[in-house]
Amino acid sequence: MMRILLDPQIFINQKVGGVSRQFVEVWHRLKKYNDIEVYSPLVFSENYHLESSPVKLRNPLNLLHHKQFKGMGKIKETLNHVSLFSTKKLLNSNFFQVFLPTYYDPYFESSLKDTPLVLSVFDMIHELYPQYFPGDHKTINNKKSLLYRADRIIVHSNQTKKDIIKFYPDLDTSKIDLVPLASSVILNDSTQITAPELINRPYLLFVGTRDKYKNFSFLLRSIERLLHRNDLYLICAGGGVFTSEEKSLIDKLGLSEMVAQITIQDQLLPLFYRNARAFIFPSEYEGFGMPVLEAMACGCPVILSDNGVFREIGEEAALYFNLNDEQMLNHCVERVLEDQSLRDYLIKEGFKREKLFSWDKTARGYYETIMKLMSHK
Repeated sequence: MMRILLDPQIFINQKVGGVSRQFVEVWHRLKKYNDIEVYSPLVFSENYHLESSPVKLRNPLNLLHHKQFKGMGKIKETLNHVSLFSTKKLLNSNFFQVFLPTYYDPYFESSLKDTPLVLSVFDMIHELYPQYFPGDHKTINNKKSLLYRADRIIVHSNQTKKDIIKFYPDLDTSKIDLVPLASSVILNDSTQITAPELINRPYLLFVGTRDKYKNFSFLLRSIERLLHRNDLYLICAGGGVFTSEEKSLIDKLGLSEMVAQITIQDQLLPLFYRNARAFIFPSEYEGFGMPVLEAMACGCPVILSDNGVFREIGEEAALYFNLNDEQMLNHCVERVLEDQSLRDYLIKEGFKREKLFSWDKTARGYYETIMKLMSHK
């Protein structure tokens, strides 16, 4: 029996997001393999993906979830320290054959000893766009340390592998394995639930966080006239309420009645994808880009900034515009709005493309990496 220790740090630090979602999807699928056992010493988490997954925390202290009272913050902090301390203690026991960090904090390094480490590298955004992370040298330094310490490295796109090699050309590339991610959104009959009134209008869709390299302000400026001319709306799903800076730009562009931010649960997300005229992802850079596959799985035409990872995922099933080219993005949106045959083509190709990715394949990739590591011990 192969015993794998899964580091709890991402479930402590992230309430919602692609990294924690990925590990939840992989975690409960790895548990289905008869020759391995996966354990994480996580005693408390407010992570949404973990809460809604088949993976359940065993510790009764997790009953404190959603509870608020004086001193709750201190209790949560203490429980998080317990999780990390337990991880180091378990590593010191030499009971586990493999260790999987879920992010880059190397708090465990002194306890790791000879336990093989499989590191997931999600992207190289901090290295490529340091201007968006002023003063944050810790992430880069921690990641670099773990990259050289890792026995195997998992990346989710060839683009990330290229970026790693660009910054660390002396790294042993033979230990890097490509394991693509997938979509967690499922479009089925259960999606036929009461739709919010907002969804009955024609709209474009933006999903997730909007700050920094996500390029949201560029999107607003690009489609300002198009929204007015077509009586079209822009719905921003998730990502938190608009900041004061975003509200100011929206007002300046005269879009306060045409742009809306909504917080939606996963079961409603397919409905918003399915009814959108198009999903637009203008990000400057991504390590993978799960929303691309989510949109395709729901039959939504996809418009993407032309970067390496989006081409890698979407291939011919999407329209692409040059980064920060407002006119080209406008043209892509107009084509999707006006050309029904193009819409039909993108939807059909999107369905075909998305089916090539699955969480079972992702979990299998992790499993094969672990087996590869063990075979060379």
